[in-house]
Amino acid sequence: MVDSRTDIIDAQLELITEFQRLSIAESPTTRRGTAIAGRWRELVLQDPAAAAELDRVPNLGPLPPADPFDGLKGMESGVDWIPDISQGPRLRALNKPYDYSDKAGNATLSPDHVAGHLYAGCTVASFPGYPDSQGGIAYIGMTMSSSQTVRLRVSPLITWTSGWILRLNGFAEAGASPPWADWRVTAKVQVFDHALLAETSQELVHARHEEAPGAGWEELSDWNGGTVAPMHAHFTIVAGHTVWVIVGVEVKGEVDYSWQSAASAQCGTNAELRLVWVERL
Repeated sequence: MVDSRTDIIDAQLELITEFQRLSIAESPTTRRGTAIAGRWRELVLQDPAAAAELDRVPNLGPLPPADPFDGLKGMESGVDWIPDISQGPRLRALNKPYDYSDKAGNATLSPDHVAGHLYAGCTVASFPGYPDSQGGIAYIGMTMSSSQTVRLRVSPLITWTSGWILRLNGFAEAGASPPWADWRVTAKVQVFDHALLAETSQELVHARHEEAPGAGWEELSDWNGGTVAPMHAHFTIVAGHTVWVIVGVEVKGEVDYSWQSAASAQCGTNAELRLVWVERL
């Protein structure tokens, strides 16, 4: 006969596991559910027999003892409210909608802090009307302050895809390099006060096609994607100060050619900022 307490625990642990799996979702219901699951787990741990059942669930991992989103309720788009990062949970997750978004450069850039989406693309060519080089950064930003001097670590979770088509045609001049087309994508985290406080980056793509194929066109096309490897920016907020944390995608597309050759590059990258972990050290 199956113990009824075990059945109840199994059902509750299934609920907790599902809440944990969805903990990066933007839904307020999921956020509250995560907090409820955390409080329920505290109660379970008070009973040694019930607590022993927790070990039967693989990869459950620790859950927050209280609502990890306390102190973040005001971080909505367009709200003039800056959280005091020295208060509340030591570890918290910032989720969309984020505070703001912006862009810089002559590439095709489309940041959206409400959806947590970033697009950056380039179209460069040796043809009339097209630039030889394009670049820029699309980024999403978060604002925070502190009533005390604190040391923080910021770690974003970013997924991405990128595609490119690099085309070459023609001949190399004597003693000169053949034509080439180049595409580079970098994920970046930067933290500013009145100056740059911290910066970290991860190169996602560097595709280069360099060849003199003669009269016909030679094409290099491909795509890639995944989750950005962990990036951590460490910095200190001085008491009473405000800092701006930006997470962005920087791109650069370039071609080089001569009167005997031609080159073009059509490239684009989509990225999703899933969440940003902020931890007091």
